[in-house]
Amino acid sequence: MEDDAAKVEAWKATIFFALPPERRWEIITAVQRKYHALCVQQPRGELKETDQASLARKVAERDAEFKKSKGRFDKYRKFDVITTITSAEDLEEQAGPLEGAQLAEFLRDQVRVRVHVYQMKVAARIGDKYDEEELARLRREVEDLVVVPLPSPKPGPPSPYPVRGAHAAPTAEAMELEKKHLVDVCEAYGEVLSMCNAGVFRAPRATRPKKAAPRQDAPARDLALVGTVFTEDKVDWKVVHVGWSGADKAVVVWYYDTALAGRTGVLEAGMKAFARDVADSRAKGTCPAPLEFSAVREVRAWIRASQEE
Repeated sequence: MEDDAAKVEAWKATIFFALPPERRWEIITAVQRKYHALCVQQPRGELKETDQASLARKVAERDAEFKKSKGRFDKYRKFDVITTITSAEDLEEQAGPLEGAQLAEFLRDQVRVRVHVYQMKVAARIGDKYDEEELARLRREVEDLVVVPLPSPKPGPPSPYPVRGAHAAPTAEAMELEKKHLVDVCEAYGEVLSMCNAGVFRAPRATRPKKAAPRQDAPARDLALVGTVFTEDKVDWKVVHVGWSGADKAVVVWYYDTALAGRTGVLEAGMKAFARDVADSRAKGTCPAPLEFSAVREVRAWIRASQEE
């Protein structure tokens, strides 16, 4: 029992609400003070440092690619001027009068031109010594090298800048798999269409007839707009009728272009009769060219703006 009591006391010591109120308040205020620094600023700073390091690595890799491409281009131009020997007889003839360092560099140039200009994989080692043993080694390796045919045609100069490699063309097997996949998709799509046409996916849908909006009579305040003349977009208009529109299910204002009506010979009485027929959905033919309609609120705004001018 004593051990259990000791464990209970130790357990109470780890409970936040078992601490004295003063201690709990100190912990809460300390967490509030350090939360922004530890949970916001520090992770944000670490993320920023990680991003900066990643960016620096990418920039360094890109610079290294540029230097490598520029180095290949410079070496191509440097060694492209060297006469390439293609037979043992020519090698013996041109290397005969040379000796020492001149002979070593002459032999090494034949290796360099094949590596940097013709892009050949050679086993000959260039080296950097000029003693008799090194000269003998170079002569043996270059004699075996000059009899190897050069690539035809001669490779062009490499790009001085990094160039993204072309994607590999798909294999014949991949093309066959792609065709088979397209055939399977087309067949599955045809099956879906046939099931749709057969009504498999059709489900009864409860339809309710839409309740038509009740017809409203234009209030006297709106009827008073008939005969009002206003200017909108530098055109003079006259209100000819205010009433219910059966097509729009709302009260609208009909107005016409006075200048256009005079030029076309359209009478105001005919336009008023057309507007009344629209209210009863009995209008036939096309709307007269000078006649238009808009919402009551929009027309009132135009009239107000015209009067203020």
